[in-house]
Amino acid sequence: MPRFCWKSKWPVEVFVQESTLSAPPVFLPLWVRIGLACLMFAVSLLNMWKGSWFQGAPYLCFGLHYLLYVPKQKAETFVAYCTKSRTIMSAVLLVAALAGFGNNLRVAFAR
Repeated sequence: MPRFCWKSKWPVEVFVQESTLSAPPVFLPLWVRIGLACLMFAVSLLNMWKGSWFQGAPYLCFGLHYLLYVPKQKAETFVAYCTKSRTIMSAVLLVAALAGFGNNLRVAFAR
């Protein structure tokens, strides 16, 4: 089917090769993950600027997790997905962030 190119007014034939792998359903689109990562980095920076370094660390880990996380592809096996270094690092950052948030809750209720 001819398509128009933005530089010319004549139709241009464009052949699009169909991909064999379909895109997986994503819980959060990329722009949302980048926005949340920026928000987490800003909150982390404000907490660290306030003087509480350990209260800002979970937000930093969560922001890095949002940037590193890659969803599993449909054709990819679970074992192959879990052995990737990005997946392992993302899981480590998520565990560190959750542990840090638990520590923040403990500190908040101990006061």
